[in-house]
Amino acid sequence: MATIFLVKDGPRGNTTSDGFTKPIQEITDLIGKRVCNFLGTEPPTFNITSPSSVYQHVVVEVIATDSTNQKFPKSGFYIVNDLDASQAGFLHQNIEKN
Repeated sequence: MATIFLVKDGPRGNTTSDGFTKPIQEITDLIGKRVCNFLGTEPPTFNITSPSSVYQHVVVEVIATDSTNQKFPKSGFYIVNDLDASQAGFLHQNIEKN
């Protein structure tokens, strides 16, 4: 299971949502063709000099015990490019298995 976080701009502290977990393949399927960039193994911060009051970014954390795949090839934090946190509600949905 990987964890999806919504993150505000600003210094680390109260800028990250509680997050929710999903199987990595389900996240990959929901994200589709969006590019995910590896940010490193430490929780990221964004625009620390210009904090925001609303969530801006979608970040996926993959831990060492998670399965990996082509979109998430190693453990650490990834930002989902071109996906604003306000548009990420679809990540909460469940995928119907055929």
